[in-house]
Amino acid sequence: MRIIIGAFFLMIAVPVLLSAISKYGPLPAPLIAQDLPDKPEDANNIFSERVADRFPVGSSEEKMVKYLQEQGFEYHNFQNPTVKYLEYKSNFLLCEKIWRVVWKSNEDKITQTEAVQFGGCH
Repeated sequence: MRIIIGAFFLMIAVPVLLSAISKYGPLPAPLIAQDLPDKPEDANNIFSERVADRFPVGSSEEKMVKYLQEQGFEYHNFQNPTVKYLEYKSNFLLCEKIWRVVWKSNEDKITQTEAVQFGGCH
């Protein structure tokens, strides 16, 4: 009898779990970070290039922040007020992927940017 109840439970639980995974799965990568290569070094180089191409040194910090926040990035400050970052997180079950754009600025003008992607499963 226990086997029948267990099999019935699996017949119900597995489809529900798969449906939840497909519906509530991890967030997709933000637009500026989509289709990056799997190799971390290559991904970070390309991600940094995309940010620097779109917002070169001298660009408006305010415009970059607005653009990235529209994609779901959240604003953060380091302890140093001239170094700031925006971060986008995609969590699912025990896995997390993070895209972070770090920059320095002076009087609303970008002086340096770096973008990284990292994460893993616990």
